[in-house]
Amino acid sequence: MSIKVVVAGQGAFGIKHIEALKNIKDVEIVSLAGGSLDSTRDVAQKFGIPHFTTDLAESLAQPGVQAAILATPTQMHAKQGIQCMRAGKHVHIEIPIADNLKDAEELVKVLLRTGEEEGVIFLPGTKLAGADRHPEGIALRTERETILASTVVNAAGLYADDVSKILGGETFTIYPCRGEYAEFTPAKRALVNALVYPLPHASGHGLGVHLVRTTGGQVWLGPTIHYQERKDDYENDREPLEHFAESARLLIDGVTIDDLRLSGSGIRAKLHPPSESFADFMIRRDRENPAVVQVSGIDSPGLTSSLAIGKLVSEIVAEDS
Repeated sequence: MSIKVVVAGQGAFGIKHIEALKNIKDVEIVSLAGGSLDSTRDVAQKFGIPHFTTDLAESLAQPGVQAAILATPTQMHAKQGIQCMRAGKHVHIEIPIADNLKDAEELVKVLLRTGEEEGVIFLPGTKLAGADRHPEGIALRTERETILASTVVNAAGLYADDVSKILGGETFTIYPCRGEYAEFTPAKRALVNALVYPLPHASGHGLGVHLVRTTGGQVWLGPTIHYQERKDDYENDREPLEHFAESARLLIDGVTIDDLRLSGSGIRAKLHPPSESFADFMIRRDRENPAVVQVSGIDSPGLTSSLAIGKLVSEIVAEDS
């Protein structure tokens, strides 16, 4: 049985997705939703897509549609992603998932609600105290109860290596890598109106210190790259403002420390040490405990690809069900 898919976006990125989907067995593109009726018609006719429209809702309403791929302009991603989820469809969103934090948070909240509607139970603030192998899977022990699970997905971020040990899974190491931000003072925010990126960092550990304008009007500069021992240290040995000023001057002439102030920081969960440049996400069945699926080392692109990761994990779980 084929999977019926909608593609939103008739531009270059949409066409790339269409070309790729055409090479995948048992995937059928049943509708194309675009921004311009004439160009959408042209792309649909070129690739033999039977239905086209400028209304995404109309595409999602086509008989048998199971999933949507959004390759539309960035500012439309969150709204359309929410629209697809509320229509009960799987959705893959072209990077980035949103162009601001507010919309990204709203999309995640809708994902939470749709999960609850499908019977998912969320236990925030519940610590895993231990785990025991069981003929039917794994018995997870918390401070309040024991939960029997046929499959456990380890998506514990910075603590995924610790959780893997508790679950009797394979041994690996998560390397905490802190990224810090500075921000422009209000008087200098007008210098930046869009994303501004340098060349990627030579180490391969990140994209380099870049400029991001938020919906609140702030202009952030970052993130830096700093491997450290602790997984909970967000503040010790912060980079001086001059470090950020030097990075900013590569993008905008004349920036001084008087134009900047320190902002927040975060910690990436990396699967490789500083001596190595790259390690891919670990998304697969555990090699020691087959009742565990590892979703580990998911750093910066994790939010953007979260829905696609979820779909992949569901397929891995279903393989042996």
